[in-house]
Amino acid sequence: MTSNKILAPKGEQQTSPSGEPRDRDITEGLVPDARAITVFQVPASARVLADDPVSFGMQELSYGDEEAAYEAAGEKPKKAFELQLMRSLVEVNGRRLDKGKNEDEIHYRRWSSKCRKLAVIAFNRLHNTSEEEDAAFFASAERRT
Repeated sequence: MTSNKILAPKGEQQTSPSGEPRDRDITEGLVPDARAITVFQVPASARVLADDPVSFGMQELSYGDEEAAYEAAGEKPKKAFELQLMRSLVEVNGRRLDKGKNEDEIHYRRWSSKCRKLAVIAFNRLHNTSEEEDAAFFASAERRT
């Protein structure tokens, strides 16, 4: 089993593949095998770089995953969203990513703008309810006095 720890040894500063400092374990509590993977096929027209995937898989994040991303991002909401998206990314071209080696971040940062935008759309759809779910939820509401 690979470790999800991204903590640097005491007194040292570890950096992410993008060169940003890391000083905490943002994957604490993440149990990727416990959740279903939704696989998205990337259209050929959106694959413009050699590193662009044919498919990628995502999992829904837990509250703890979301909170860890917010804490790791500090006061940067865009960074928090990006960390959540990368944490949700668990598979590329049918191969499970090694979170301990930051493969989620490595892959995502190598993708073309089109593929990253598709990943954002997939993340949002996966983590939000559909119009049908919203309608059923509000239809179930009961008013009491």
